Amino acid sequence: MYKPLGKTLALLAAGSLVITMGMMVTPASSGAPDPATSAYCNTLEQDMTDVVDSLQAVLDAANSGTATADETLALVATAADAAVTTFQALLADPATPVEAQAKLPGLITYWTSVRDTVAHGTLDDLLALVSDQAALQQAFDNITDVFSKASAVCMVPTDSSASPSGSSSASASSSASASHSASSSTSASSSASHSASSSTSPSSSVAPAPIELSKGDFTADSARSKTAITVTKAPGDWKASSDSKKWLKVKKGAGKVGAGFSVIVTKNKGAQRVGHVTITSGTNTMTLTVTQNGVATVSVDPKTTTVEATASEVVIKVTTTPESAYVVKSKAKWITVGKQEPTQVTLTIAENKGRQHKGKVTVQVGSRTETIVITQKAA
Repeated sequence: MYKPLGKTLALLAAGSLVITMGMMVTPASSGAPDPATSAYCNTLEQDMTDVVDSLQAVLDAANSGTATADETLALVATAADAAVTTFQALLADPATPVEAQAKLPGLITYWTSVRDTVAHGTLDDLLALVSDQAALQQAFDNITDVFSKASAVCMVPTDSSASPSGSSSASASSSASASHSASSSTSASSSASHSASSSTSPSSSVAPAPIELSKGDFTADSARSKTAITVTKAPGDWKASSDSKKWLKVKKGAGKVGAGFSVIVTKNKGAQRVGHVTITSGTNTMTLTVTQNGVATVSVDPKTTTVEATASEVVIKVTTTPESAYVVKSKAKWITVGKQEPTQVTLTIAENKGRQHKGKVTVQVGSRTETIVITQKAA
């Protein structure tokens, strides 16, 4: 990959990792004053790890020397997106201390600029951005402040006999988990409990408690997203795992009742796909089905056609997968877009009184475009 960019990205990722890992705490949710704070501490820990994991991927790619520029830039985009998602969720959460919230807008602006530069700029643009040492140092300082102040509410005071100063203590966490969900709005709008039928031994008169979640089966968009799910009921401690680890990942996949995990889906560049997360507690299991939409595709038939000089109409068959709205635009004054239906569009061809000419019509769905070429004979 581009060596100056790789070196700078390695420094950026390494610096962020050192700072973030240094601030990691293991939230003692069982000692939190209330369930809301306990849940906040769990999601905070998950969020911090999500940022760390994505930055670690950038660092690994930059240090490998084998990753292409495009591959590394894709990882940078993922890291920036994870950072923006995390900091926006923290800013929106009323449990985040005011002192931490004051630093979040600057972090959101910085990482949004990184993400946008990757999406719309050049390698040199990104290099110039992350090479701004003052801005980079400010971003690091803000990360330190935010995670430090946000984590403070999760620290449980130690017993005075064990700590002469009576001050709060926090356990350093060498690994972390992550998730102030980018899909929190989705979770809020669909908080129906999802239960699994309990298995009962013939000799047992009381069935084990079923497993219930704060969210049932769901469908995610093709973009990368993260959804937080709480285990609201279970016979005891639980574990969660994915059967499609390449694109469907589980963060914080074990805990007690009242704790949660995050379901992360990577960007889908192909067709729709389905994966499952299995939650196990005692002898009970349940399956959460996650469907991720694929990237919309479009095809047209015919792609090329020839018409007479007289005025006429041409019907083009349009197929979209999944079925979606499409946009048709004519690039020639003598071709007019007429009636548009779900599976076809009618083009009106004006009379040609001169020489043979060609015109183009585009059909677009999302980022995919098909072009139709129409040749009209001379008069």
